[in-house]
Amino acid sequence: METAFLKLLNVSISACGLISAVILFRPLLKKTSRIFPCIMWILVAVRLICPFSIESVLSLNIGTAAIADSLVSAEMSVSDSSGLNDPAGGREVNTADKQINNEFPEFSAPAANVKDIRLSIIHAASIIWLTGMTAMLLYLLISCIHLHRQLSTAVYLEKNIWISDEIQSPFISGLLCPRIYLPSDLDKQHLIYVLTHENTHMKHHDYWWKPLGFLILTVHWFNPLVWAAYFLFCRDIELACDETVIRTLGTDCRQAYSRALLSCSIPEKKRLFCPLSFGESSIKERIKAVMFYKKPGFRAIMTSIAVCILLTVCFLTDPKGTDSQTSDFVSTDLNQDGIPEKIQVLYPGPAENEAERSDTENTGSRTYGSETYELQVIQDGEIIFSLEAGLPHPGWTSLFLCRLNGKDYLLKYEPFMYQGYATYSFWLFTVTPDSCLDSGYVEFNINGTDFLPVNEMLSFADQLNSYLENSTVLISTLEGDAIVGPGSAESFYETYSWVYDPTAFKSDIKDTDTLDTALEKYSQGAHEYYLQYKKTLN
Repeated sequence: METAFLKLLNVSISACGLISAVILFRPLLKKTSRIFPCIMWILVAVRLICPFSIESVLSLNIGTAAIADSLVSAEMSVSDSSGLNDPAGGREVNTADKQINNEFPEFSAPAANVKDIRLSIIHAASIIWLTGMTAMLLYLLISCIHLHRQLSTAVYLEKNIWISDEIQSPFISGLLCPRIYLPSDLDKQHLIYVLTHENTHMKHHDYWWKPLGFLILTVHWFNPLVWAAYFLFCRDIELACDETVIRTLGTDCRQAYSRALLSCSIPEKKRLFCPLSFGESSIKERIKAVMFYKKPGFRAIMTSIAVCILLTVCFLTDPKGTDSQTSDFVSTDLNQDGIPEKIQVLYPGPAENEAERSDTENTGSRTYGSETYELQVIQDGEIIFSLEAGLPHPGWTSLFLCRLNGKDYLLKYEPFMYQGYATYSFWLFTVTPDSCLDSGYVEFNINGTDFLPVNEMLSFADQLNSYLENSTVLISTLEGDAIVGPGSAESFYETYSWVYDPTAFKSDIKDTDTLDTALEKYSQGAHEYYLQYKKTLN
């Protein structure tokens, strides 16, 4: 629940800029069609509903990842302690295990009181949010039940029009089969204006838009700007409807239409959630807009279209990273405390000379000579984990984000081979003390000095690939090719592809052979080749 609340909080705060811009531009569009403010409120709804958006260099929006880091991240620090605790649970570890454990530093636990206080605040805030949302839904349910009881005695008139003694103002009710309800004491001289108004709502499908707006308000009830947006949206759909009626019936009916509005007005206390009512919203503003209505000119309409496009580009998008040397691309929870961290990659600087650049320029990515990439996990502005990945052979490494059972882990994979001697290793860990969840290690020699440990190699590959199936590559410099994610980890599946080399020791390995068969054939062929070579030396 806490994670959902934090994500919602980010979305809600990121929409504040757009809501403020709409409120600012709204009074400037009075001389144009009233439909344009409604379009702008639809943009706000999209921003509040969609968990993602397109990046743009023109965006004026606040980055949601920065909000998460600055508001809710816990304090973390990296200690200078050496080695992870034994992941085997206290058993005696062999040399290979010690080598694996020494690869990573141990992280000190955050200060308990600071972390617990922040987590408690987030937990309490999420409970308050859920309680408020429940109260809003309960209010909606009670209002619907009360309205249903009021309309239970309504009498059918014609088409989709019903008459009731229990209501004070005309309105539309229903989502799938909307009906127009009229008070039984409605003045007949107002009937033409009321029916035209309500039928206009039907054509605009406002009986869908208003409930959707209330549901969005229910979810974002804690944001005062969303409340302002909802009330202004309700007012604008009425103003747009009034404008359409005047344009349909003609400007000569403005006084009669205004009298009908005044006659059917609804008391303020009943306006939080009510059906689309003829007398809803600010009657004074609506009458003023009706009396001073003029057909908008071409320039005013084009200006309104430009404003809508401007708001879409600047506030319906997220800012694009402007620093070409830094890439922020993943938000995750690697210490599994319910608080998101940010993962970023620092790119290497430019090469000092053309010779250094040409060594790696053919990789197709930003790779420059002996410079290294650095992946950082950042929480509350502090680096809680970092990993360097270099292009030269000693710096080759790969790091993946692995998601298992809804939890996030880092998966480091290093298949090292030099002159036929190979050591393949992986580590699955989190950014916490005692973080090594699993590890694997296998060593072998492909030169034939001994038989390949086929069973161990197959077990290692199966274990690694089971994690890669649930992983996304973050960064890799294997084979000197720099890959910066996020991206598919499928190409990193361990298949020991070198075993299918048709020139390897003149073996009879076929492409159709299974991996275990190919490894057995390779092992046997390589060992025989080695023995023959040794015999010729003697």
